[in-house]
Amino acid sequence: MLATTHTETVPADFRGRALPRCHVATVDRGNGHVISNGMGLPRLWFRAAKAVTGGFCQGFDGSTETGRPRIEQAVESARRSLLSSSDQLIERMAPDATLVAVLLNGSNLNAIHAGRGRVYVNRDGQPKRLTERQEGPLGLLRTPPVHTTAAVSPGDLVIAGTASAFSVRSIGRLAQVLEEEPNTAPSVIAHLLTDPARRAGVGAATLVMRIH
Repeated sequence: MLATTHTETVPADFRGRALPRCHVATVDRGNGHVISNGMGLPRLWFRAAKAVTGGFCQGFDGSTETGRPRIEQAVESARRSLLSSSDQLIERMAPDATLVAVLLNGSNLNAIHAGRGRVYVNRDGQPKRLTERQEGPLGLLRTPPVHTTAAVSPGDLVIAGTASAFSVRSIGRLAQVLEEEPNTAPSVIAHLLTDPARRAGVGAATLVMRIH
């Protein structure tokens, strides 16, 4: 199973200047992507997010396992990387970060998340949410990761990202665009999702994957 994927990140606006808050990384030769959104002190947002994505990729690439055990090792590596990054700081409140990962394995999609983030599979105009609706305020350090799988087929659209990418405005605009043109390019969809966050200055990251 092949896929066309586009990722997009927008910075937060902190006291009048752009401040990166999210990070996206690619794993498994483009078959997987991991997204993280930094939490806590603004100056530590990007550090925390990058620790999560870097740790996930390192754990996945270095694992000798396959399937779900390999993904579990990658998630644990991300958690350890975030914890190690936090331990090097003098701040009393350690930064945290969310985790959202999607990995395509043949006709199966693995979706993993810890903290606020979303993954959807849109088939024939009908979206199916793979992440929990109860989104807690904590990140990977304090939230058990949730792993779900779903079968995907050519034509399916996988949409994942930080919670900030899924505002009422962006979801409404996306639904309208997909109704008018179901084959809208992933790059256009990603921009539709992140543009309201860009305008609001909250920072966001998303990936859009069209299955072939």
